[in-house]
This record gives sequence, C-alpha cells and structure tokens, in this order.
Amino acid sequence: MIMKKAQRNLGIELLRMLLSYWIIVIHCLSDEKLRRKIERHNYHVPCFSFISFFFLYKILVMRNINIIKNRFERLLIPYLIWPSIIWISSNISFIIFRTNRFERFLTFHDLKIQILVGRGFHGPMWFLFSLIIFTLFFVIVSFIFKKHFLFVLLLMAIISYSIQYSEYGFEYFRGFNECIRGSLGHCLATFPIAIIALIFSSFNLIQTIKNHFKKSIFLSFVMIYFIYKNDIFINLPWYYGFKKAFMTILIFIFFASFPIDEIDSMILNFVIKTITSYTQGIYCMHLIIVHYLLDFFSIIEINFKGCLVIYLISYYISFIGFKIIGKTKLKYLFI
Repeated sequence: MIMKKAQRNLGIELLRMLLSYWIIVIHCLSDEKLRRKIERHNYHVPCFSFISFFFLYKILVMRNINIIKNRFERLLIPYLIWPSIIWISSNISFIIFRTNRFERFLTFHDLKIQILVGRGFHGPMWFLFSLIIFTLFFVIVSFIFKKHFLFVLLLMAIISYSIQYSEYGFEYFRGFNECIRGSLGHCLATFPIAIIALIFSSFNLIQTIKNHFKKSIFLSFVMIYFIYKNDIFINLPWYYGFKKAFMTILIFIFFASFPIDEIDSMILNFVIKTITSYTQGIYCMHLIIVHYLLDFFSIIEINFKGCLVIYLISYYISFIGFKIIGKTKLKYLFI
C-alpha cells in the first residue's frame, strides 16, 4: 500500500484499486457460500504485501534515515490512529446510547491488544502490523549485512517456507486465539512473499517488463489461467505456500505490463490516478462503513453492487478527509 508517487506505475495502481474492492467483497459479501468460494482465491493480501515491499527495496539499498522514517510515519499514523478513533467513538456511543458496533464497552486492554498485534476489535490492522514489523526487520538486516542483506533474507524465506510446509506452520497457530492466529499466523504466511518482492525489485523487474510488455501480458495471463485451472501446487490454507507467491508474482507482472504510462493522454492519466487513490482509507474504513450501512440504513443483503457502494463511500470520506487535513501528516490516514 506504500509507494512513492515518483515510482507509481498506473497498471499497479489499477491492481491496488481492484485488490481494495476484492477485500471488501471477501469481508462484506452477504452470500456466505459465494464469499467462501471467492476466499479460496485469496491473493489480495499477498499482492498488497508484494507491492509494498517491491517498492521498499530502493529504500533499503539507500539506507537513508529520513526516507525510512517517512515510511514508518506512513504506516504508524493509520495503524495507531484508526483504532484509537474507533475505540473512543465506540465507547462514547455506548455510554450515551448504550449501544455501539461491538455491543459492549471497549476496555483499555482491548486497545492494548489491538495495538500490540494489529487485531482485536479492528482486524484489518493486522496487515499494517505486518508491514511495520517486516520493514523494521528488513531495515535492521540491511544495515547489518549491507550489500549481502538480500542473500540473508533469501535464506530466511527458504526457512519460512520450510516451516509453512511443516507441522509448525498453519497447524501450530490453530491452538491460539483469533487475535494471535489472525495476526502472527498471517505474518508467517506473508513473510517470504515480502522477501520475494525485494528480490524481484533488485532485478529491475518493471523496466524489464516495459521492454517486453506484450510478451509479459500474454505469458503471465496464460500462466495465471493454467494455475487457476490445474492444481499443480499443494494447497495450503490462508496465505501459505508457493502457490500464493507464484500467483502473486504473475498477477503483479500482468498489471505492471500495461503500457498505460506510455499513453500520451493527460485526461486518461488523470482519471486513472484519481480513481485509484485513497486505497489506504478504503482499506481501513470499509468495515466501519458496512456496520453503519447494515444497522442504520437497514441494508439486509450486501451483494457485489453493495460492496461497490461501500468502496465509493469509503473513497468519498477519504477524499473529503484528505482535502481537510492533506497538508498534515494525518493525510496518511487516507493515502
């Protein structure tokens, strides 16, 4: 989710927009049978993780403290403030109206758990938790091992996959509560994907793709279709396993291959940049929005159109919020 504007690839921006909608569908779709079917193709988190760390590589190589500091600000501001807003507003609502989204008073312990593991009363924050932890870890490794840091991380990725395919992977976390299972368990799943993203970024992948964009689009599409139709990998739950990583790479290549940046059209570029903005705010707010749609507007069933409504409302609130506080660092709540 974190990307410097100078590095934005419009095809990847479109992918981020689609992934945001995909997340809303998985979290909010009322048809449980259909939602479960869609969840089997849960590449949204691996793709977001790949994108985020793909664009971290140059920062790790430069080891510029100011840029690294800015990265943490972009992550910590939404990670800390969104749960705090929910905690305060929910408790005020419960005190005044004796009801809130959780039908109980949220304790300080609830807030502490939420901040410690990124999960508790606002589950989506676990992903930002993983970005913060991985970024900190990768920065430390890059400063210690310098030009050899990628090799060290590659070894760690191999070890991570070994754990995933052993009894200490998914099964190990079954014994923990939802907060730990849904946070640390998912972190173990996405850790090697983050490292793979760094490695592919070191190959200057996007420039290579642009030089051969027709072949990249065709081959990635064919391979995505083949893997989708054939079980050539051992399927592991959640975001575990090689299949998630391999499909994530192909999806990234497919969208990064679109030569949108080369089209000489200011209007087209403006439209794409506009409609693909505020994915941070959309991701952080969508569960809040769906609560109010269900409870206050009596929407009983949320279909694909309903998910689009949630996306658009989240986008609009993010747009207004950015216009109000966009000149401060609080802008990171939305972008």
